[in-house]
Amino acid sequence: MSDIAKSFENQIYELEKQTQAEQLRLKEEINKLNEQREKKKIQSAVKIQSIYRGYRVRKSFGEEVKSRIAEHMQATEEKLIQEAEKRIKLVEEQKQKEEALRLAEIKLLKEKQAKEEEELRMKREKRLKKQS
Repeated sequence: MSDIAKSFENQIYELEKQTQAEQLRLKEEINKLNEQREKKKIQSAVKIQSIYRGYRVRKSFGEEVKSRIAEHMQATEEKLIQEAEKRIKLVEEQKQKEEALRLAEIKLLKEKQAKEEEELRMKREKRLKKQS
């Protein structure tokens, strides 16, 4: 009986070893699966984060483009305003020059008319002197 008992004990011991080995293998497999699941979670989180970051980058890029366009438009508007002011100044200067020329012509005409009147007056006086 002791041989049979020893053989049962050996079989029980072997079965316990196999059971422990199987449990250890299952634990390792479960750990690997958990690690893979964690990796997938991390990858999906990273993917979501990169998508969001890309959205933020595109959004900020769009805002930057908008601000650059606004700056360009403002600069263009300022240039147009400056050009318009220059044109207005040139037109005003031209008008002032034309007005000065017109006034000078009027002055010359008045002087010429005064001279002619003076000449006519002198001729009349001469005629009057001759007649008298």
